[in-house]
Amino acid sequence: MPLTRHLYCLHHLNGNITKNLRHAISADWANFTRDFWAGYRAVSPEEFDRLWAAIVARYPAADEYLREIYNCRERWAWAWVSHVFTAGVRTNGRVESENRVNKALGGPKKPLLHLFNSLNERTNGQTVQEMIRVRESSRRQHNFHLETLFTGPLALLRKYAGPFALQTCYRQMEESVFYEAHVVQRPLGVSSWTEYAVQASGPEHGYDWSDNEENHMSNSFKNDNAHISTKWLLRLTTSRGLQVQHLLKIVHQGTNATHYLALLPDNRFVCDCCMGMNLGIPCRHYFKAFLKVDGLAFHIGLIRSRWYQDPLLDITTVSSITRDNTAYTRTDKANLRSDPIHPSHLANPLGSSASQLRLTPAPSTQTVNARTAYQEAHAALKPLLIGIQTQDELDDLKESLDELRRQRAEEQGPLGDIRDPPIMRQKGRPRTTRLTGAIEGRQRGGGGQLTSTPATHLSRPSTPVGTQTSTTAPSASRPALSQPRLASQTRPRKCGLCRREGHTRATCDWIH
Repeated sequence: MPLTRHLYCLHHLNGNITKNLRHAISADWANFTRDFWAGYRAVSPEEFDRLWAAIVARYPAADEYLREIYNCRERWAWAWVSHVFTAGVRTNGRVESENRVNKALGGPKKPLLHLFNSLNERTNGQTVQEMIRVRESSRRQHNFHLETLFTGPLALLRKYAGPFALQTCYRQMEESVFYEAHVVQRPLGVSSWTEYAVQASGPEHGYDWSDNEENHMSNSFKNDNAHISTKWLLRLTTSRGLQVQHLLKIVHQGTNATHYLALLPDNRFVCDCCMGMNLGIPCRHYFKAFLKVDGLAFHIGLIRSRWYQDPLLDITTVSSITRDNTAYTRTDKANLRSDPIHPSHLANPLGSSASQLRLTPAPSTQTVNARTAYQEAHAALKPLLIGIQTQDELDDLKESLDELRRQRAEEQGPLGDIRDPPIMRQKGRPRTTRLTGAIEGRQRGGGGQLTSTPATHLSRPSTPVGTQTSTTAPSASRPALSQPRLASQTRPRKCGLCRREGHTRATCDWIH
């Protein structure tokens, strides 16, 4: 997929580092891991390079491997991954767990239709559980003041957003009342925030983990100290051709945790906590700005379609709403952009550019199976066969079909020769079916059937005079057909030569 961003799983990244460097570093391993993850949490590319150079200088034994993973830093370091939509996921543990569930629900002998129905039942069960939690939450007495402050946004969320987005936004609204918002003034001599992003310089400080969040599969954004550099945020914004209208400083009243939020045209925003861009749900800092800035409107497009009740919702038909519950559409504002904005750019203005989004248009048709294509083609061809009685008429029809085939080949170009691989249908039993023995119950896969032993072509040699012989014929000692033995029963040893039980080929009296 050309627009899919390839990122690395932090769990596997940590495992690879441990596998390749722990033996080489040995005694300094604890210090190395502390310094490495401090570099991971760097708030800007410049800060990352500074910390990375210190790590390489301090641990020369790891220089070669560190240079290798430095080349792919944009796929795992926080400064680059923070503003990419990942639904808050930092590892592929959720995918691994889904694969485990798929293997448990399916199997080599389960039809695809049964697997499909089982997965749908599981998905419906998860949806029911989410709706139960929403119903239980709705029965609780909500904060009256919160319902008054965010009447409009809560109405839109309850109508269009899914359970996760609704509950997350409600928690963010509850936390937003503990912050203060201040408008940041541009320094003297700076005409725009774009110019400030280029000229700004100074030390940048990272943040620390909290509540063992480094061991969590997803980022809950509860750590209020997590952020990216304001200069890096403004540079990312201006590099996308976006104009910063206002820059707000959001400060927590108790912890003094500080964040900067940039307001953009069309009621969009970017915050240095990166929750809105990475998780796809507005953060508590935005909801504080919503209460602070007059005329700032909340739109359902600020939430990614991943979290909607209906992922196919046309957000252009939904009106925005302001703090005083005034609803308006995008066309009501004279200063809004004339060109349409991609829905993903409302929730994440720093996502893929519009030109990249136009590279892959939606498919015009859906795939049909071979049987449907065969039947429809013959139904369309049948009227052409009516009235053909001579060889000349048949040749004319074949020439017309050949001409149509040549025209299609010219339109498709060299890619027209690429076809799906043929479906190979092997004779005999399916290769995915295991041969089973007779003691395992019903025979499957063509094995393990109890049959009578065919008559041997060997004749028993004559016994010398005076030698005691057995009065039992060899065929009498062969086991008769019986019910399959249980697995707990012991099967007696059988000779491979005379097929009698009680001895082997090496001790058979036929050759002794």
